[in-house]
Amino acid sequence: NNNYRKVLFVLIALSLAGTLLVPVAGATCSAPDISLSAVKGERGTMLTVTGQHFAAGCNDQPLPFPFNIFSPRTPRIKKIKILLKQGEKSTLLTTVDADSKFRFSVTVTLPVDATLGPATLIADSGTETTKPIPFEIIESARQ
Repeated sequence: NNNYRKVLFVLIALSLAGTLLVPVAGATCSAPDISLSAVKGERGTMLTVTGQHFAAGCNDQPLPFPFNIFSPRTPRIKKIKILLKQGEKSTLLTTVDADSKFRFSVTVTLPVDATLGPATLIADSGTETTKPIPFEIIESARQ
């Protein structure tokens, strides 16, 4: 009878400790997004595209030790397409893999045959597309 109480006490204590140590899943699963090194540029010039939150699935806060031993690491997204869009035309600028922190930074060359005027850049992971970032293709100052 006394052993039964000890076992019951230990089970209750472990149950409460587990409940207190496991964080409540917060809304930290941010959607992938990109930023650009400039808002406009000439055809044939370079532009840096930086991305973050490119995790395959929710990149929520990891569980504390020892609960994290059995939880798999969220994989990073690979083969992310960086696209320049002008009207119905979509041009693949490059493909990039996210790093272990679910980020990337890549330099692309603006197409020499891009139409002057407004454009947008997006990153397409295959399952998600980022919000379009406005960009303007401008006339070359050398003409």
